[in-house]
Amino acid sequence: MKKQCFQKVNGQFTADYLWNEKQIVSFLKVDKGLAEQANGVKLMKEIPELDEELKRSKREECFLEQK
Repeated sequence: MKKQCFQKVNGQFTADYLWNEKQIVSFLKVDKGLAEQANGVKLMKEIPELDEELKRSKREECFLEQK
């Protein structure tokens, strides 16, 4: 999980600061990359802590991104 989203800048969480001061929407990258190729395809790796990341991101108002 990227920690920048949960740090503070000038007393505001990074996502709040970016929106309030710069009008930039902040995204949190949650994917873990690609698994090894199997049967001719590469699937996304599992994200075991996704539920906790979703709860924390909602609490901190940080949007999630997955490529």
